[in-house]
Amino acid sequence: MARDEQEPGVLDRPRVVELLRAATRRRVTLVVAGGGFGKTTALRDATARPDGRGGWLALRQADRAVEVLAPRLAAALGVAAPPGLSVRGGATGAEDRRALAEGQAGLLCEAVEGTAGRTLVVDDLEQLGDDDSGTALLHALCLQAPPQLHVVLCGRRLPQLGLGRLRGRGEVADVAAADLAFTEDETAALLVARFGAADLAAPLRSLTAGWAAAVALAVDRLEGIAPGRRAAALAEWERHRGASWRDFAAELVAVEPADTRRFLAVAATTGVADVGLARGLGVPVTEDDADELQDRGLLVPVGGAAGSAGEGRVVSPVLASAARAQLDPDAAAAVRRDAAAWLEGRGRLEEALECSVGAPPDATRALLARCGYALVGRGCGGRLAEVLGAVGTGGDPALEGALGAALQAAGDWDGALEVYTRLHRTTGDRLPPQVAWRYGALLYLRGEATAALGVLSPDDPDPLVSAWLSATLWTSGDLDGAAAAAQRAVDGAGDDPLARTAAHVAAAMVAAGRGDRERNAAEYRLALAAGAVAGDSAQLARIHANLSSRAVEEGDYRGAVEHADEALRAGAGHRFFAALALGNKADALLRTGRLDEASAALDEAIGTYARLGSLRECVPRALLGALHVERGDLVRARVCLDQAVRIAERARDAHARVSALTALAPILAADDVGAARAVAVDALEGASSLELPRALCAAAHVELLGGDGPAAAALARRAEAEARRTHDRAALAAALELAGAAADPPDLRLLQDAVAVWEVVGNPIAHGRTRLVLALLRGDEEQVADLRRELSALGASPDVGVPALLAARLPAAGPPAAVRITTLGRFQLLRAGRPVAASDWRSRKARDLLKILVAHLGHPVTRDAVADALWPGEPGARVANRLSVALSVLRRVLDPGRTLAGDHYLDTDHRALALRTDRVEVDVVAFDALARDGIALVADGDPGAAEELLRRAERLYAGDFLEEDRFEDWAVDRREAARATVQTVSRLLARLAADRGDEETAGHHLWRLLERDPYDEDAWQAALGTQLRLGRLGHARRLYAGYVRRMGELGVAPLPLAHARDRRA
Repeated sequence: MARDEQEPGVLDRPRVVELLRAATRRRVTLVVAGGGFGKTTALRDATARPDGRGGWLALRQADRAVEVLAPRLAAALGVAAPPGLSVRGGATGAEDRRALAEGQAGLLCEAVEGTAGRTLVVDDLEQLGDDDSGTALLHALCLQAPPQLHVVLCGRRLPQLGLGRLRGRGEVADVAAADLAFTEDETAALLVARFGAADLAAPLRSLTAGWAAAVALAVDRLEGIAPGRRAAALAEWERHRGASWRDFAAELVAVEPADTRRFLAVAATTGVADVGLARGLGVPVTEDDADELQDRGLLVPVGGAAGSAGEGRVVSPVLASAARAQLDPDAAAAVRRDAAAWLEGRGRLEEALECSVGAPPDATRALLARCGYALVGRGCGGRLAEVLGAVGTGGDPALEGALGAALQAAGDWDGALEVYTRLHRTTGDRLPPQVAWRYGALLYLRGEATAALGVLSPDDPDPLVSAWLSATLWTSGDLDGAAAAAQRAVDGAGDDPLARTAAHVAAAMVAAGRGDRERNAAEYRLALAAGAVAGDSAQLARIHANLSSRAVEEGDYRGAVEHADEALRAGAGHRFFAALALGNKADALLRTGRLDEASAALDEAIGTYARLGSLRECVPRALLGALHVERGDLVRARVCLDQAVRIAERARDAHARVSALTALAPILAADDVGAARAVAVDALEGASSLELPRALCAAAHVELLGGDGPAAAALARRAEAEARRTHDRAALAAALELAGAAADPPDLRLLQDAVAVWEVVGNPIAHGRTRLVLALLRGDEEQVADLRRELSALGASPDVGVPALLAARLPAAGPPAAVRITTLGRFQLLRAGRPVAASDWRSRKARDLLKILVAHLGHPVTRDAVADALWPGEPGARVANRLSVALSVLRRVLDPGRTLAGDHYLDTDHRALALRTDRVEVDVVAFDALARDGIALVADGDPGAAEELLRRAERLYAGDFLEEDRFEDWAVDRREAARATVQTVSRLLARLAADRGDEETAGHHLWRLLERDPYDEDAWQAALGTQLRLGRLGHARRLYAGYVRRMGELGVAPLPLAHARDRRA
């Protein structure tokens, strides 16, 4: 018996064979699939028996008659025809033919009774109709078959066999097209057999839906295409499929009944195999018909069946073009128009939008004018913008407004602003409310408060306009105006859940600004309930992001992360609210000591705001400054905070500005207490109840650094009271610590209370630093050393905040270095452990001279080179005396008592100068030595000893060499050399950690490496691999977004995320 179906190349498919073998152990097996699914081939392999007790019969048209089919079945079973088997007489009506079929089935079964077990395969059942006597014979045979007879019925479609009772007893097995389809793995195996590579498996499986003959035809076609062009050919298959594919698909469609062909044409044209839609367009089809077509593989599933009966099925991609080709262009356009109208009438707007593509343009525009805003609300903004871009708005204000809303929702804020501006010019000052609130909200989210106030009129009664006006006024610091607008929004929202959501968010923000936590929580509960009813994912994301911020303020960092993650889930695709949530999450991570994760989140948030053109970037940039403070990199911290203040002022964001000033003031106090006090006063004057406790703490910190203990204590007590009133537990702990340190003598009880609060809050860095203050005050050298190590292990500097102040003021446990110079990050000179004030230098050139000597790591540098660096372009004779003066000033700064020889710290002669690094502690010199020794130990095969030195080197690297002198030529070489060295150190530490299976530590070192060089492709890939191996898929995906962005800036194709799992440092 010849195989009558096209085989899909040379490939064993044990999965399908085993599936069929298991199925044929049932009394009856039904196999149904379209032509070319490989069912006949697979059945032959599955039912082949070495004992010959297997029968096979391929049906013909003549087998519709019981008289013809019965003897052929006997022959296939290998039994002699018993007497009366082929009796034809007397059968004149339908009942008689049914009785004849039942009788002959009984005779067949009697003939098989005495034989050994066997399997009968009856193929090509599509030859039989529901009412044929041959069908009745097979029905009766299945019901009467003895236990040793297994019947397999196979075809492109099956007639109604009436096997419900058998099926109910579990005696019928069904095998459909989906079971026979090539899996992606099988497709890959075939490609490897034919081409030696499996890279096209996924697109080929998607193109063919696993239809075996289609897979084989496509592979044959690809064989004639150059390997480098095959992927492009699959992507443009309509051009490359060839005549064999077209003929195969056309034949499969052509053999179907007329109603089926019409259903397939409508389904392929509309993109959805929906029975209700088809019936609405006049096609007589039932759900059973559609189920059968899916069983046969002519329809394929594309997801769950939520929403409507037909959703989740489409025409197989193998047949789609052939099915669509049945309709001429005008008929297809009419089908799309009518389908869109039918779907719109049932509220299925997303599908209506898709069906409108290709309909007459006027019909499409009319649909979008009616449904545009509703489609935006359902998350279809991007697609709506594409469709309107294709058909045009025709200048219709309704469509222009919908286009602006669509672009805004899709994240094309510049495009949306262009549309809104054009519409504003056209309509005059008074915009329609649905445009006004969106336009105003967009300007607000971009940080353009002044422009937003020009669009959001207080006279507009629309509640959404009032809600966004309230938010804008709140950000600008006008709390009373915000409260009035919020109340108008709440009063006017009525039963509109979208308006109620925005109104209650506005009311919640006003309550927060007034320090009314209970009202704030109640309003957010109302907002969440309304948002859930409205199904507004953007507002839900906004609410959860705001609740995350609230949780941070209350010291509930776990809750803050949970709300931020919920915001990211709810607002997937809403880039602004994703950035807002990431910033708040980073704030919580920062306060729980997860500095690397916080840094990654801030990097993503800042990048997102920048791409959106939003001045809200000031918030995560201020947090990045706070992160640099935690790490002890005060130069970078100041740069970030200065930027945050400037951006916040442009945005008129009073709250962000105060937060940045609060973090900036203590940094400034180290060099200029007067300037720091001015900044602290500025923060206090602009603070709302939200920021006031922390602003008071910052002012107290400045006074403590300035040496005014009573003023610091008074401010700390005010901060404590305000923190208790607003439930700001972190500010409460900070206030207690500052009050304890400001007391004379220091109040250990207050410091212990601060430790207890920090422990409850869950901030390990602040907790460790306050414990360090207590240890310093008690003179517990062992605990001081332990706590410094703990802080360093968290990536935090122990020399920040109150501990740094006390360490400088308390008597040293041992003799401090006579002279110590720090240059990694911020420049500082310490004599006997005390910092040298800027006023003590009296000469900036002397200070620069010391930096130049440090840059040479103690190696001599000629006087001419130093003079040229200090006074570039001036004659040597003129600057020689100036250099001598600068040297004299530097000697006095290093040794103000003149107790040492002139060459004790500086080695000078008439030609060259050098710093005596054997007598001066210099951080960059120590770093360089530790790094070189550690790298050498790695090369020598001693990873344990190497890691300790490398860790110490990385801890010393608090920032780039002399960051404040970034544009000085004499600092560039040393800065670049030190940066290259620390990158090598971090890479080696990551590799050593990974080698011992410590992926967490490896990830920490890799992220530090990326913070210094965000374009290091190898580090990105290794960091992604670390997160994937740790099972942190969400974090890995967010990291991957940053990696793709950075590689895009370089024009480098990114590695697929799945391929990064095995990448290591």
